[in-house]
Amino acid sequence: MPLGKILPTEITVTSEEKSLTTLSNGEEIYFRQPGRVRLIFGTGKDEGTGQFYLTNQRAVWIADATEGEKAGWHIDFYHITCHAVAKANSFDGQTQDCIYCQLDNEEEDYYEMRVIPTEGTATTLSTLYKAFCDVAEMNPDPEEEGEGDFIFNEEEVNGNIQRMLRQIYTECLTGELRHQLRKDNLTMKRLEGTKMKTKKQTLKEETNCRESTIRGGQVAE
Repeated sequence: MPLGKILPTEITVTSEEKSLTTLSNGEEIYFRQPGRVRLIFGTGKDEGTGQFYLTNQRAVWIADATEGEKAGWHIDFYHITCHAVAKANSFDGQTQDCIYCQLDNEEEDYYEMRVIPTEGTATTLSTLYKAFCDVAEMNPDPEEEGEGDFIFNEEEVNGNIQRMLRQIYTECLTGELRHQLRKDNLTMKRLEGTKMKTKKQTLKEETNCRESTIRGGQVAE
């Protein structure tokens, strides 16, 4: 399956070649997992067993059984966004612990990868996990490189932070006071409206009372 720029990438080797012998400029084999390793992509794309390598630049898996010219897969390590030890019961049908990797890839079938040693013990998996961690440190995210190279004055930075905090506090306090003043103003208007209404009602009642008294007096005469 031609993947182009989609990762991981298929490896093409001769049928006689069953180990990693082709390395790019400056690349070295850092770790080779003893025994056979099963490779699974996505939720269940089982590639079978093979040899697994970590170089100082990439992860490489070479299949035991070669189908045509396809011999395995490799992925540049900075495209492995995270890796962790996953227990066997984390996945349906899996009976062994593994190294679980998330890949920087939008292809649905290849967004995650499981590296499952078929031989060895928990110590074997722990050693493989440490090798993953070591190579990850050798290949930091290109977007994060240089983030630790900034030179700054600690006192100046702390002073700026304190000023920002005071400004935020003042703005929040001012906002609360404005909100309370608006609330109090609305309350006063409501109260004034109520008083005015009461006065009008009182005057009307007094007027009605006088008119009734006068009419009553006239009737009495």
